[in-house]
Amino acid sequence: METIEIFTAFGSSALGALVGAAIALYSTHDASRRLAQANDQEQRRAEKAALRAASLELDVAVEIANEESATDLPIQMLTTVLPIIHHMTQEQQSAMIAYSQRVLRHNGRVRRLVLYGAAKRIRGENPGAEKPDEHAARVRSAAPAAKQALVEHMASSRYPDDGTAPATPR
Repeated sequence: METIEIFTAFGSSALGALVGAAIALYSTHDASRRLAQANDQEQRRAEKAALRAASLELDVAVEIANEESATDLPIQMLTTVLPIIHHMTQEQQSAMIAYSQRVLRHNGRVRRLVLYGAAKRIRGENPGAEKPDEHAARVRSAAPAAKQALVEHMASSRYPDDGTAPATPR
């Protein structure tokens, strides 16, 4: 009788261990899946917040460009959202790339003007008040399409309104 009890105890403990391992494996898989979903939702929320900030930054850049001021245009949020453009449509990508190139050219022109003025002042000359008007006009012309691209992409199915429903990837 003892032998049967030993085999029964061993069999039930082995079966219990297998069931416990299966439950643990399922729980780990389920927790991993939920964590991945939460990370994906948080990533999309962060992307949408960066897109909103880039839209506001674009408005500030247009105001500076309208004044044709020898001031660098803000680009911090623009450089933050540029990696997101691979989720955009081709037209949106083109608009964002054109705008970013024009802003960078404007900022380069501003830096050259500032350095030129500083060099003239060092020589005791009055450098005058040159303005980056040509580059500012290009920024102003590219800004509406970039703004539209940002707004359209924020409204896409990638960014659900409540942040809880998983979006379908493009």
